[in-house]
Amino acid sequence: MNGTLTNFRRYAFDSPAGNPSGRAPRFYVVRADVTGDPDRRRTFYWEVPNPAQPFNRRANLSGHPSEFGVPFRDCLYNAGPLRYALDTLPPVIVWAEGEKDADAARRAYGVPATTHFAGAGKATDEQAAHFAPLATRKARRAGTRVLIVADRDDAGLACAARRYRLLRAVGLNPSQLHVVRAADAVLGGGGGCGLDVRCECDVACLPPSKQWIGADLADHAAAGYGLRDLVRVPRADLRAAAAATAARGKQGWVYGAPEEPPADRR
Repeated sequence: MNGTLTNFRRYAFDSPAGNPSGRAPRFYVVRADVTGDPDRRRTFYWEVPNPAQPFNRRANLSGHPSEFGVPFRDCLYNAGPLRYALDTLPPVIVWAEGEKDADAARRAYGVPATTHFAGAGKATDEQAAHFAPLATRKARRAGTRVLIVADRDDAGLACAARRYRLLRAVGLNPSQLHVVRAADAVLGGGGGCGLDVRCECDVACLPPSKQWIGADLADHAAAGYGLRDLVRVPRADLRAAAAATAARGKQGWVYGAPEEPPADRR
């Protein structure tokens, strides 16, 4: 990978089923901004606390958790607050597509929020299984809903459709699940260089007519919109996006996965 990495952010993932007091999270996803590479604006990779020092919260081993025998398929972001929310049954729990979106939901709206790792289409059965406490009479009486927030592109909508199917398989009713996306006026990534402006970004911005593509929950919150302004996504749109994404997959397209950090970050 070319370019320089800056603005490193580490997101802790663990199992909502529980973690012995004081132990480090199972692993971290590290995201960084990329400058000087015409093909990308950001990258991400894995870090794992040293298994020989389970109470050491400093992630000092780079690589996929499976390389170090660390279980990972049941891990979610903000695992502790999610576990509390599943016990206390608040009105809304958000399952977003990315860590910054989950953070935006918590900060802007004060609601419990989580996400899976590795991006669109990577949610697992094991992660969805944590939501089983919502598939109870008590939870249905409480009216707790899961907002499945989709990024506004085919991959994002297909990912939301997958999360919906996984939660239905766990036993949640359709009335408990709302698949939503950012409001129509929200631009992906906060927009671009705009009309009549020469784009000099490392990765060229989309033309103004297309800058809604990829709009996510963080963009929605940054634009000043509330949870009630999120737009429900019709089932037909979810099915169409899932079909389009599957067709691209058959042609060899793969949504980005965590990478090895550059040599100077290992």
